[in-house]
Amino acid sequence: MRRLLTLMFALAAVAPAATAGAQPLLSPTNGAIADAAPVPVAPEVESRDAEGRVTVRATRIATPLVIDGRLDEQSYRDVRSMSNFLQTEPQEGAPTTERTEVWVFFDDEAIYVSARCWQDPSVQLVANDMRRDGQNIFRNDNFAVIFDTFRDRRNGLLFQTTPLGAVSEQQSTDEGASFNRDWNTVWDLRVTREAQAWYVEMAIPFKSLRFPAGQEQVWGINFRRVIQGKSEYTYFTQLPRSAGPRALARVSKAATLVGLEIGRKPRQLEIKPYGISTLNTDREAAPPTANDFSAKGGLDLKAGIGPLTADFTLFTDFAQVEEDEAQVNLTRFSLFNPEKREFFLEGQGIFAFGGVPLGRQPGGGGPPVAPIIFFSRKVGVADDSPVDIIAGGRVTGRVGAWTVGALQIRQDAGGIETPLPTTDFTAVRVRRDILSRSSIGMIYTRRSPNDLGADVNQVGGIDGYFPLSQDLTINAYLAASTRGQGSRADALSYRGRLEYAADRYGLQLEHLVVGDDFSPQAGLLRREDFQRSFVEGRISRRPKSTWLRRWSLQGNIDYITNNERDLESHVDQANVQFEMTNGDEFEVQGERSREVIDEAFDLTDTEMIGVGDYSFGNVRASYRLGPRHRVTGEVGGSAGTFYSGTIREAFYRGRVELTRFVSLEPNLSFNWIELPDRDPFTINVAGVRTTWTITPRAVASALLQYSSGSGDFGGSARLRWEYRPGSEIFVVYSEGRDTVMRGTPLLNRTFAVKMTRLLRF
Repeated sequence: MRRLLTLMFALAAVAPAATAGAQPLLSPTNGAIADAAPVPVAPEVESRDAEGRVTVRATRIATPLVIDGRLDEQSYRDVRSMSNFLQTEPQEGAPTTERTEVWVFFDDEAIYVSARCWQDPSVQLVANDMRRDGQNIFRNDNFAVIFDTFRDRRNGLLFQTTPLGAVSEQQSTDEGASFNRDWNTVWDLRVTREAQAWYVEMAIPFKSLRFPAGQEQVWGINFRRVIQGKSEYTYFTQLPRSAGPRALARVSKAATLVGLEIGRKPRQLEIKPYGISTLNTDREAAPPTANDFSAKGGLDLKAGIGPLTADFTLFTDFAQVEEDEAQVNLTRFSLFNPEKREFFLEGQGIFAFGGVPLGRQPGGGGPPVAPIIFFSRKVGVADDSPVDIIAGGRVTGRVGAWTVGALQIRQDAGGIETPLPTTDFTAVRVRRDILSRSSIGMIYTRRSPNDLGADVNQVGGIDGYFPLSQDLTINAYLAASTRGQGSRADALSYRGRLEYAADRYGLQLEHLVVGDDFSPQAGLLRREDFQRSFVEGRISRRPKSTWLRRWSLQGNIDYITNNERDLESHVDQANVQFEMTNGDEFEVQGERSREVIDEAFDLTDTEMIGVGDYSFGNVRASYRLGPRHRVTGEVGGSAGTFYSGTIREAFYRGRVELTRFVSLEPNLSFNWIELPDRDPFTINVAGVRTTWTITPRAVASALLQYSSGSGDFGGSARLRWEYRPGSEIFVVYSEGRDTVMRGTPLLNRTFAVKMTRLLRF
């Protein structure tokens, strides 16, 4: 902790001078801003130039807006709106077919964004989810704004809502290379609806944002409106269609926001105490517990220090965190679950290294193959069992052209099979902006003691991010860990990745090496001692069709050996995908695999795959139901060979809208497997989450799930009520049972009530 405090105050001491040099101020001679359209002169609030650049002017108001979603204040009549939105889909560059009017106001305390979203009543309005941070928000009609508060053309803070008033905010890093969808902050929002339009009013306190010092602020800003009834995506500035759902994160193409005058940067001090009481039963503990009552409290503190943010946590508790959903695992590698704990979420993207994302990403995707150098889910765990976090601190932010992050966490002693002493985790990350949108950086992590309770484990690395154009990006890194018994080269990992992602063509090339002795014990390494070569190509076309918007043909080769160049995995894939104009998608994929298994592994508690050289393949088909349906999600199946036998799969993952307040989210995967000399068996996962959204800031949910591989059956119920911005009450019940043993005996049960209160100064 002493090292963290020293670094924090050293960075704060140099922050004002460094930041002032980086801020693009207005020219005293003509009011112009470099690389921007001319500054609009009142009463104009918007200007555009021949190169497509846009500058907008925020308007100061004397009286704060009443955030009620009605747009009835005099300010809306006195100030012109901005409405020149352009499509990316379905017709790139064409004007929007449904008018959207936007206003940007500010006062001494907050920035206000308001919108009037006109819509033809004959066009379906898709609005069926209003819970906070719901994954379905983007699949509803929605309105969003993104701020690039440092105007670094790389990073942004995104705020969005739907016609039902859903609340969601995200942090975007490197123009959408990494999204933190679980980041939350304090802001206010109201939405109202009429027959021909819906209305949005947002109030975002300056205390909730980070920006450079100085009275005159110049930010990046952009707006997005999604009209799902027409599968239409529109933006305030022209964005490339190839950017897909991440287009709003392209802040290098955002408008320039001028006119903000902040006389005195608001003091940023937040104290968030909590209290929790728990009733716990754990029959697998040593000794077992039954209805064990406990009560405790803790504290989180956040303070602004120049452009940096310092966070401290004491006696942290995460009882309110949602359970991970059960998954089918047919590989010899561990599953991947993203971070969900609030303390670790803010600034999460800063600690991303080498282009490997840390959190949930739009569109999902499989777990990373490359190492994650710092993975916060390793903190608070020993022998796969949770242990208490005693205290921790973090500093994140920007100092001029530098992005910095430093974290220190101490966790309590714990562990069952291999008891570990009190453990310290340290992570330090710095990145330097270069060229127009590129960056280079370094990372250092330390775990003391290591996961064996002995020596210290340390990792250091350098990486680079180079977007050579809007569609072409290069990522590279080199990292080294503390050596064990191997040579220096054995403790290295490096990676180079090129990605070209245009609308008509796509290409990915990657080479990744992980040495036999490379061990990032404050991170995640799912596969050890390997070299990976990967290539993927895609061709897409947009036919002139009333029902088919786009088709794509894609193929890839994934070749993995150990560092002795002995083959471990070889996968060839090809797929064809059809995107319909109504938002539905259909995909067929063929795969041929070869796996060399040198150590047997368990598929279930009773079935395993033995040592051998296996070749197999399968065909998979899926249909993804678009957002216009009451039943959405992906349904499909696959069939083929599996190691020395056969496999058939059927699955459905999606959402069933019962009412606009109540929904079901099934997660079903059924796998029928036959292996030689063994009886056929199944590996199934069945789960369903029921959600009742009382208001956008109050939601009750229940999750039931069963995994046949382990025989576990679990359930949980959770009420989350944000009774005032940033302050919450949680009521959580969960239990797990073993279905293998007679009578389905109880394994564990927890009932917890937690209350937090945010105090801002």
